[in-house]
Amino acid sequence: MRISVQTNKNVIFFETLLSFINTDKDFHPLGMKVIEEFKDIKKIKAFEEFQKDVKEKKTPSHPWQYIFLSINLSDDLTPKSLSPADGFGPNSEKSYMENINTIVNKKHPESNFEKRYSEKILPEYEILVQDIQNIFNKQNPGDILEEFWGKKLKANLVFIPDFLRVEGGSGVSRGDEFYSITGTVKTENGIEFKSSHMISNLLHEYSHSFFKNYLYKSEDLFKKNEESCHTLFERIKEDRESEVFKNYGKPTIYFEETFIRAVQIMLSKRFFEKAMNKDMQSKALEQLRKRKEEGFMFIEKFYKELENNQKPMDSYIKVLENIVNN
Repeated sequence: MRISVQTNKNVIFFETLLSFINTDKDFHPLGMKVIEEFKDIKKIKAFEEFQKDVKEKKTPSHPWQYIFLSINLSDDLTPKSLSPADGFGPNSEKSYMENINTIVNKKHPESNFEKRYSEKILPEYEILVQDIQNIFNKQNPGDILEEFWGKKLKANLVFIPDFLRVEGGSGVSRGDEFYSITGTVKTENGIEFKSSHMISNLLHEYSHSFFKNYLYKSEDLFKKNEESCHTLFERIKEDRESEVFKNYGKPTIYFEETFIRAVQIMLSKRFFEKAMNKDMQSKALEQLRKRKEEGFMFIEKFYKELENNQKPMDSYIKVLENIVNN
């Protein structure tokens, strides 16, 4: 399963705006070039309105919400066709048009973003994209995903390097296109795109998309998941004091996040054992221990079942039902 590395102007546009609100950050060299090139945006009245609305929580403040919009908007920042199964339904479109689009429509042309991006940023961005594409073509992380999730879903995997983000990444799906928008990491050499981080993160983000697609395509599976997650969440409510519960407080989201972290650890183990010809078992166990301490209480149960079962969704439901019944 091939991963296509692509540039994305919308991602960079929104990340640029957010970077001027969340100041005092260092970025990848290309990110610093963007910050310098577009610093005059901060003086535009439309940006001042946007900043004010974000700080007053009249418009979204979380970066993921703008990543999500970036994928669901055309190049001219108008909404693409609705895709309710992926979260971009009538309410999302209405919220964007009423709360963000009016300001964006002023800011985008007023800053001459399109032309300056194409001339000053895109050439280096395309070189970065090709360098990462060469890594993926050589190491083929998509093969691990196909082997694990199966060939039933004909997904197109798109990877977008986000040079205005340090650490982490985001996942978005739209139809049969699964996106991993991945940031940089700080190393002893500076802020860069590190192969191991990109691969580990994409295994996580794409797995979310595979998981959701399988879940939503089966009414029986969807129902079992809702019932089991709510039952378990009530059972462990006295233990819900970690940051994890604050971030993933909805029952189905919490258990999905737990499962996908188990999947990520397993797939990373398989990939890096093959790529490095090295036993990664001890590292996998250490990662499981850390995730459990963070608040993902059942991650080891999911991991152990995944080791014994070839079908990921069967493993997921089996563990949930076992916990409910014991």
